Amino acid sequence: CNTCGGSLGEEYVNVLGRRFHVTHFVCEDCNIPLYALGGYLQDPQGDNKFYCQRDYLQRFSPSCHACSVQITSGEMAVALGRTYHSECFVCSICQSPFVGDVCYEHNSQPLCEWHWFIQNGLLCTECGGIIKNQCVLTRGKKYHQAC
Repeated sequence: CNTCGGSLGEEYVNVLGRRFHVTHFVCEDCNIPLYALGGYLQDPQGDNKFYCQRDYLQRFSPSCHACSVQITSGEMAVALGRTYHSECFVCSICQSPFVGDVCYEHNSQPLCEWHWFIQNGLLCTECGGIIKNQCVLTRGKKYHQAC
C-alpha cells in the first residue's frame, strides 16, 4: 500500500499506478475513503494528492470578483481577466446583465453600453442619446450631426 507500506490483500485500489488499501485511499482534507464516494479529483498542481468533490471545490475553485464567494457550482463568466458567478457579472453602475453578452470596460470595471458612453462623455447635449459615430463639438459640448 502506498500509504502504509503494508501488503495488499484482495481488496485494493489502483490509482495512477499506485496501489492503496481501499480504506487508505482517502481525501487529503476530510479523510473520507474515496472508494466509498465512487470517484476522486486529483490536485491540479500535480501533487499526488486526491480529494472528494466538496473539498476539491473548496480548495481550488476561483472566487467571484464581485461577491468574493467561491464559485463551486453553476455557470461562471470569465471576463476582463477576472472570474464571476454568472449572476454577479453585471454592469458595475446599474447592476443590469449585459445584453447579448456585450460588456464594456472603464477603469477596470464592467459596464453596459449606456454607462460606458456616459463615463466617456459621449452623450449628445441636445437629445441625450449615445454618440457612436461622428459628433459635432461646439463650445465644449458634443452633439449628433443631426442635432
